[in-house]
Amino acid sequence: MKKKIAAAAERAHRAAARAFGRLGEENGETNIIAIILIIIVVIGLAVIFREQLTGIVSGALRNVGNEISSF
Repeated sequence: MKKKIAAAAERAHRAAARAFGRLGEENGETNIIAIILIIIVVIGLAVIFREQLTGIVSGALRNVGNEISSF
């Protein structure tokens, strides 16, 4: 699983580097590039762990519903 995450992060980094070209090399604001890369990594992780995240959210909502109905 760690290899998949590392590979996804590497692909996201390469894609961002290609998409923004030399923008990251400028002396201006580089925090924008870092934020965009973080967003890409988070989206990649969400895609990889989609089923697990869906199960967690569904279980949490089901538990909340059960607690409310038993109250």
